[in-house]
Amino acid sequence: MHIQILDLPIQVPPVTPGTNQKMSQASFASWEKERDEFNIPKDPQLCSESDVNHWLLWAIKEFNLDGFDAQSFLMTGKMICEMGKEMFLAQTPPYVGDILWEHLDRLLRESSSSSSIPP
Repeated sequence: MHIQILDLPIQVPPVTPGTNQKMSQASFASWEKERDEFNIPKDPQLCSESDVNHWLLWAIKEFNLDGFDAQSFLMTGKMICEMGKEMFLAQTPPYVGDILWEHLDRLLRESSSSSSIPP
């Protein structure tokens, strides 16, 4: 009997529900277009409740997050950012929170890196 041992990665990035895409491959480019079209601030911390709701509705459609109710997050972007990852994930369904948090984290990093570039 011969057993083959495969070199598999220890941790696999989460898969976007409804697709076979790994999160690292998922494109968030359509959010930039949406954000520009609806004049939503680039910095998530400056988003109003309406902006946050728009982002959540976009994410539900973009990532097939059926079953997640955007109305459960009636708060500003600053309030969501101040929650921190653990509290945010505790208030969202499994995997859905991971996807949303990864996008939020990416938006925060992009916002802070663009604001630190001198004019």
